[in-house]
Amino acid sequence: MEKQNNLRFKIYPNPIKKSKKNGLIPLYLKITYKKEKAEMRLMDTFDLKEEAFKQWDYKFMCVDNNKYGDLNDKIYTVRAEWVKYLTVNNNNKNHQLKTILNIVTKKEDSNKDITVLDYSKEYLKGIENSNKIVKGTKINIKKAINHLSNFLRKEKKEKILLKEFKYINAKRFDTYLGSSDGANNMATSTSGNIIKIKAMFKEAIKEELIYKNPFDGIKLIYFSDNKTPYIGINDINKLVRNEYIKTSKELKFYRDIFVFALFTGLNFVDIINMDRQYLLTVYNNRLKYDNYRCKSGKKIIQIIPKAAQKIIEKYSGMSNDGIFPKFWSQTFNDKLKIMSGILSLNIGLTSKVARTSCNQMLINVGGFDENYKRAYMGWSNRSDISSVYTTIVDDILLRNANNIESYLERNIDKDYLNLI
Repeated sequence: MEKQNNLRFKIYPNPIKKSKKNGLIPLYLKITYKKEKAEMRLMDTFDLKEEAFKQWDYKFMCVDNNKYGDLNDKIYTVRAEWVKYLTVNNNNKNHQLKTILNIVTKKEDSNKDITVLDYSKEYLKGIENSNKIVKGTKINIKKAINHLSNFLRKEKKEKILLKEFKYINAKRFDTYLGSSDGANNMATSTSGNIIKIKAMFKEAIKEELIYKNPFDGIKLIYFSDNKTPYIGINDINKLVRNEYIKTSKELKFYRDIFVFALFTGLNFVDIINMDRQYLLTVYNNRLKYDNYRCKSGKKIIQIIPKAAQKIIEKYSGMSNDGIFPKFWSQTFNDKLKIMSGILSLNIGLTSKVARTSCNQMLINVGGFDENYKRAYMGWSNRSDISSVYTTIVDDILLRNANNIESYLERNIDKDYLNLI
């Protein structure tokens, strides 16, 4: 470790990132200043073989073997740039740490001329490799970046530089997201995508690639006046009694998945990613689901109602990867639209409608403590002190599940419940 006025410089091998394909171990460069830290992987030409890794000298930051002279020369070149930076800047931290990384690895000039598309790809890589960001958020960030990419292609601005993207471009992107010949997003979805792209440009500011966020001043809408509707008992019974849907192999499966979502409150992503490791057997073969929602990372705990458990048992074993056979969200939505048309419903069936209908069902069942309802639906709020200090007890989970089951037995078509 080299130290100058609290600036520290270190090159080290990172065996945790060892390549599964070729077995090589990457070298990382880390710079720290007081409590700040920034690091980056050096180019793959710096990667170490297992033999070289075993001979790595952590004190002198090189491989202690003349056989690796070429590699050590590359390392010394980076160290020389570090010394040059300290000399030019009089041993002071005159840049953000990430910028210093770019300077000593000679990436500074190329990064100043990086395009929006190229930067967004690198930004997305960092998001996808982060273990601090939940899967659903990663998916939403990727969608927002895809919208930005499509917008730039439509505008013939694929080569626009990060530093050239101004407020007028951000304003046109905002319009594109909400227009019928663009992404055709609802107002709240438009704002959600803008927020994610704005965060990307904010990161570019931290890296000193730009000095002003072009999305500052774009009006955001956080809440929609339109609430997602729900279906009641009559419509649910229409769905499970319909003869055409009953006898259709494809529609019957998607009907059961929708009903499962309605009884449990799980959305499409949670259902498709259900795995045995999150299902615990309690109380005479009842299944307890204990996991985190893919979209929000919120904790969800419930003893699954018997009717929903029957659906699990019906399809369990048909997939090697999870509980249910694999299916695509687009296919699911398409089949739900078909069923909505067959049933002549006033609202379209979606996984979100299943979730809002589950919430209404819990209201109708009654007797749910608020913290248990949040746990059932995956609404846990860490800022709510009562939820932090409440232990979710299995016997109350079972009582809730039994209450739901009694409600379903009284209201849902008995033939369907018996034939699941």
